[in-house]
Amino acid sequence: MNSKSLSLAKNFSRFVAECGPVFSGLKDKFFYARLEGKLTKLTYSVFEVLGATDDKNLPSRILNLNSTLDEYLELIEILSHLNIVTAYKSARIIYSGLCIKKSILEIMAYRSNPAEDKKEANPVIISGHGADFRPQIQNSGLRPNQFLSSKNGEAILSLIKNSPGIRSRDITVAMKPLSDRTIKRNLKHLIDAGMITREEKEQAVYYYPGA
Repeated sequence: MNSKSLSLAKNFSRFVAECGPVFSGLKDKFFYARLEGKLTKLTYSVFEVLGATDDKNLPSRILNLNSTLDEYLELIEILSHLNIVTAYKSARIIYSGLCIKKSILEIMAYRSNPAEDKKEANPVIISGHGADFRPQIQNSGLRPNQFLSSKNGEAILSLIKNSPGIRSRDITVAMKPLSDRTIKRNLKHLIDAGMITREEKEQAVYYYPGA
């Protein structure tokens, strides 16, 4: 197994670990069954990609994995909006999901050029969570690799999109164990790229998705 596939396996293992507390605390049988079914489907999709020996089948398996992951993350967002899953747990799962997406991109880049295995993969635009803002980053004057390699930035953006008007201190709590310095740096990058806005009210700072 090459390093990119190993990265996918490790990130998926962390993803499943983040999902564990949600299952243990979910009492609604309907949502429990939906989550369990989608996680089973996602697990199958991951193993399909990891077990791909024919490059001709890999693109379709990658697309299926990406689509299945988006379905799971969308359900997590719904549960968060319904206050069935806390914003903190939701943010951590979405963060882990974005790590899987990064591994997917690296696998695609590696299959295109195996000699690049030890180099940082160039960003490739795919659909779904964490992908809609990439053109804005590329037009913002920021170096694409500087921001697109930041899983923290993608997770923070997703958190703000899901909770418009979230306070800075709530972002800090949701993104633990990241340091305040790391969070502030990523927030600044997002503001500079026009993807979020910052507003001060009564000695508190609030963040909103960009227009």
